Formats: sequence, C-alpha cells, structure tokens
Amino acid sequence: MDTLTRAQVARLLKEAARADGAIGLRDYAILELLYFTGMHIQELVSLNRDRLHLVKGGGYAQCYGKNFRERIVQIPNGVVQTLKCYLENGRPMLVRDAREPAVFVNKVNRRGTSSERLTRQACWKIPRQYAQRAGISNPVSPSVLRHSRATHML
Repeated sequence: MDTLTRAQVARLLKEAARADGAIGLRDYAILELLYFTGMHIQELVSLNRDRLHLVKGGGYAQCYGKNFRERIVQIPNGVVQTLKCYLENGRPMLVRDAREPAVFVNKVNRRGTSSERLTRQACWKIPRQYAQRAGISNPVSPSVLRHSRATHML
C-alpha cells in the first residue's frame, strides 16, 4: 500500500482548504477526518449526526465498522473545528431536509427534491481530485490517507 509523505499530505489539505463553498467545506472535513482519525471509508460515509460528539478540546464519533462492530474514534480539536464549520455553514446548503441524519451528503439533486448520503464511490473521488490539483502523482485514496497517518504516527 502506498503512503504519502507529510509534505504531500500538507499540500493535499492546503489544496482542499482553498476550495470554495459548501462542497469545499465538506471535502476539507472529509480529508481531515480520514487522515487525522484513521477512519475507514465505510465508517465515514455511514456516520450520522447523532453519533458525532463535538466538544471543546476534542471529540469522538461512534462508528460502525466491519460486521457492524461499534468503534469509538477520537477526533482531534482542529478537526472538531473543521467539522463544526462544515455542519454550521456548508451542510445546510447541501441538504433539503434538515432531518437528514447523514453527516456527509451530496448536493441537492437536479430536481431539487432531496439530498442523499455521500456514497463510498463519491468519497473515493475526493482525495484523488485534490491530489491531482496539488500536483501529487501518487494514487491517493481514503485508504492511502489512513495508511499514511499510521505510518506518520510510527
């Protein structure tokens, strides 16, 4: 499995931070969560708002991984701030129904009737898109970000 250097991760996050609008806020929050928490892609896309606990100084998410096992994922304070910004400023622009439980959603569909939970396939495209913009030639996926974080922690 490929990993990114710390400098490549910094370039990737910097590129995502420059993206505008609700989609940019969402994508930046996704990239930070994937890298700084080591979340699996399935845990991220299935995350509901009631399972996200954001408090001053850090937070945590109750995730369901393989075989529906619950796992508590610690969220660093910087990522908490990014998530709060997305949830307050970006997500309301992406959802039609405020009761939508999903944290990460696609934009409202063409008919304007609903928004949907972000899919695994759509989430796989996000790191690749920003890596390409940042000039990173390595193939970048959610798994690469997860493995890069584990490598950097060692």
